[in-house]
Amino acid sequence: MFKLVSLRASGFKRLDIDDQLHFPEGRLLVHGRNESGKSTLMEAIHYALYGMPLRPSKNAGNEDIIGYGRDKAVVELEFTIDDSQYLVRRELYRKKGNQHFLNKRDREGDLDRVTNGARAVNKALNEILHGIDSDALLNSCLVEQKELGKLENANKQERVRAMSSLLNLEAFVDAENALKRETRELKSDHNQTQNQLEIAELAKEAYESALNELESAENRVKEILNERREAEELHRKTELRLESAEKLSRLVGELKEAEAQQNTSNVRHEEGQRQLLEAEEAKGRIVDLDKSIVQYTPVEDAVEQIEAISGLVGKFSSHQDEEKRAENQMKETLERLKDVKASEHRIQALEEEEAGAVASRDRVNTGRTGGVAVAAAGVLLLLYWFISFSWLTIGLGLVSLAAGGYLFTSNDPDKYEEMITHARTKRDEMLGDRQRIQEFNETLTRLESELKELEDEKKDAEESLTKEISGLPSAPRDYGSVISLTDPSTLNQLRRMIQEDSNTLSGYSAERRSLQKKADSASEVRVSLKEIEKEREGLESKMGSLNGSVEAAEGESGIPRDLIEEIEKTLRSEKEGYVATLSRLDQEEIDKERIIGDAKRVIEEKAELKDNYPTLVEQVKEEKFRLDATGKAVTLLEMTRTSIVGGVKQNVEKNMMQFLPTLTDNRYSMARIDEENYRIEVYDKNAKRWRGKGVFSGATQDQFSLALRLAFAISTIPSSRGARPSFIFLDEPLSGFDAQRRIGFMQLLREALSRHFHQIIVISHIEALAEEFQDSLHIESGRIIEVQR
Repeated sequence: MFKLVSLRASGFKRLDIDDQLHFPEGRLLVHGRNESGKSTLMEAIHYALYGMPLRPSKNAGNEDIIGYGRDKAVVELEFTIDDSQYLVRRELYRKKGNQHFLNKRDREGDLDRVTNGARAVNKALNEILHGIDSDALLNSCLVEQKELGKLENANKQERVRAMSSLLNLEAFVDAENALKRETRELKSDHNQTQNQLEIAELAKEAYESALNELESAENRVKEILNERREAEELHRKTELRLESAEKLSRLVGELKEAEAQQNTSNVRHEEGQRQLLEAEEAKGRIVDLDKSIVQYTPVEDAVEQIEAISGLVGKFSSHQDEEKRAENQMKETLERLKDVKASEHRIQALEEEEAGAVASRDRVNTGRTGGVAVAAAGVLLLLYWFISFSWLTIGLGLVSLAAGGYLFTSNDPDKYEEMITHARTKRDEMLGDRQRIQEFNETLTRLESELKELEDEKKDAEESLTKEISGLPSAPRDYGSVISLTDPSTLNQLRRMIQEDSNTLSGYSAERRSLQKKADSASEVRVSLKEIEKEREGLESKMGSLNGSVEAAEGESGIPRDLIEEIEKTLRSEKEGYVATLSRLDQEEIDKERIIGDAKRVIEEKAELKDNYPTLVEQVKEEKFRLDATGKAVTLLEMTRTSIVGGVKQNVEKNMMQFLPTLTDNRYSMARIDEENYRIEVYDKNAKRWRGKGVFSGATQDQFSLALRLAFAISTIPSSRGARPSFIFLDEPLSGFDAQRRIGFMQLLREALSRHFHQIIVISHIEALAEEFQDSLHIESGRIIEVQR
């Protein structure tokens, strides 16, 4: 029986428990706020047993485990198993190596050292725990927070390994592995023997084949010797005939070459005579060309002058065009000035009309002002009447008031204002014409000055152009008579004439240069003709000698000269055939000698393997029989272990259906587990069918997972196992439970789980659960604040 006794954890993450925390029999609640270190209790127990943390991963380093601001961490766990009590202590340091100790208590309660060092302690604990590893315990008795689905999420191999560890099936696994190792070794040996058999069989075939090849090759070598003697004799005779034919062919070739040289010499002699005749004719033509070149030489001066004349003609024409443009502009300006002269007289009349209207308006305004003064005097006299009460005064006042009113109303300036406005508007409309008259007069003045300048410039250009034209040469044609100042097109005519004469001069000059080379070569051609005649005499003598040699060679070889090429080709082909035959025979003899050597070597090398062939055949049969036997044994063990694990699955489903009604307030009672994927399916009474866990709410899924984990923990640890854990750790199992289902969970703890586990430790932040537990533990900031028994 595997039970927890006590725990000390100082500096291990948040925990700071210096005094031993004793684990009682029965149910224990560990409660406190979030992040208070409750879950770290289970991590500390796991680290003490396996030397591995749970978070952030099993490979986390000391920096992740040792509490902030601490230099070391100590975890010390005491437990009982197989009627023995052990204490494991692990010390972790930031700046030096960790230390690990395993002690055992004797009957008197004293501690004796079992071993120390991480590897030795882990190995000893693995033996003490009967091979229950970390994953097996986490899949059964250590239920981590938010890891209810750990068992379902594990792959099949991991679940089988956990079941094998918890069910004490290592003996099956060890026997199965031993048989598999033996099978692999037998298979390896069998493969080697099979390879040796195949090699021996190939060696036997190679040995027999080599014997046949050796006999065949030796016979062929004898035949090759006879064939070579015959081919060598024929080759010798053909070589003698070919030497005579080659001699005759060489002489015939030399004779043909001499004939070709004679023909070439004759052609060269004829060509030399032609060149000499052309050289003499060239000398006469050069005399005529010199006269023509002298006649056309003046055109070179005309070519230089034509560009200057062209520029002057263009300048003269430009001045003419500008003069015409200025004259036309002056004429147009005079016409327009004539049109606007009448407007000037009208502007003067409007100005006089405006001045008269202004004078009349001023006179009327003066009369109106007098009327106002007279009327004002009348008003004063009437006011005075109220003082003097004189009828004369009132009479004069009334007369003055009437006279003043008449003068004011009869002198109206508005009509004169209209006259002024009308005259001024008309005058303003015509002021633009006055400005145009002024502009036209200025334009006329400018154009008169411009015309005078243009006439002077045209006169200068005309004088320069006349001077240039008079300087044109009169040969080979009179160029000056062609151009006319009044007709610009004559300039192009003059340009064409000069270009034509210039081209003629260039043609004469080029022809003379070409003919001069021929004329100068006459002496060289005469010398060359003498050498060619001498060469022709030598070739005639050489051909006579060669004809005699060819006739003698024809008599010796018996081959006519006209058939020499055909016969020589035939003899050379026969020689090549004999050479090829001899070469082929030599190569074939070498190949056969190599085959003979290879065959002898193969016979020597394969003799022993050939002799071992029968023995290897028997050995392969024996090894195959042993392989079949071990394979059947492995299959039998696998079937036995699979049957046991399958029985566990049935027990898990049975226990799970026992827990479900309690955990789900009797809503669900039937469940099954997919053997391949280990997924939970629950019978939904409302839907009347089996449904996967994923379709239910998150809290209900947690209840299904908790039922599976508890059923698995009970089913995989039979009471007959010596290392059976009698404790179970549940970290925050009620996070998704409502009040009614919490009651069901507590009933499950009191009744079903208490029959299987002597120590039930529940971690929860719900402090109100304390009344449901025999013992409770309050943790804050990693310290034990209160213990209630």
